[in-house]
Amino acid sequence: MDTTIYVPKNEKDQIKIRRCCDTLAISGGMVIALSVWDIIKLIIGLFLGEEATIQKIRTAITEASNEVIGTGYEKMIGVVVWIMFWLVILAVSAVILIYHLYIGLNAMKEGHRTETKRKRLYLVLSFISAVLNGGLIILGIFGFFSTKSVNGSIGLAAALIELTTFLNYVFILYTALTIRKLYSCA
Repeated sequence: MDTTIYVPKNEKDQIKIRRCCDTLAISGGMVIALSVWDIIKLIIGLFLGEEATIQKIRTAITEASNEVIGTGYEKMIGVVVWIMFWLVILAVSAVILIYHLYIGLNAMKEGHRTETKRKRLYLVLSFISAVLNGGLIILGIFGFFSTKSVNGSIGLAAALIELTTFLNYVFILYTALTIRKLYSCA
C-alpha cells in the first residue's frame, strides 16, 4: 500500500478508541433491540401474571359499570374501558420505545463518531437503567428461589435477559467514558 496517500493510525490509543467505538455502537443497537423485550414483558405481565391482571381489570370494569350506570350499558362501557386500557398500554409502550431509542441512537452516534456534540443525558439515563435492571435481577433471583412455581424456568430466563440488559448498559457507560478519556488525553 502506498503510504503517501494513506497513513494508518494504529497506535495503541487509536486501536483502543476504534474498539471502544465499535463496542459502543453495537451496545446502542442492542439497547434498541432489548426495548422490544421490555414491551413484551409488560404485555406478558398483564396477561400471564401470578393472578392474571387482566382478570382483575375485567372484574373492576364490570363492578364499576354496574354501580354507576346499571346493567343496561354494561357491554358498551366494557368496550370503551377496554379500548382506553389498550390505548394506555400503547402509550406506555411508546414511551418505553422512545426512551430506549434515545439511549441506543445516541450511543450509536457516538460510537460511529457522527455526533458533533457529546451528549451526557443518554449516559445518565443509561446509569439509571443499569441501576433499575440490577434491582430487577436481584428481585428475579429472590423470586426464583423463594417460590415453588412451575414457571420457575420462565423467571430464570427473564432474569438472564435482565442480566444481559444490565451488562449492555454497563458496557455503554464504560466504553463511552473510556472514549471520552482517550480523546481528552490525545
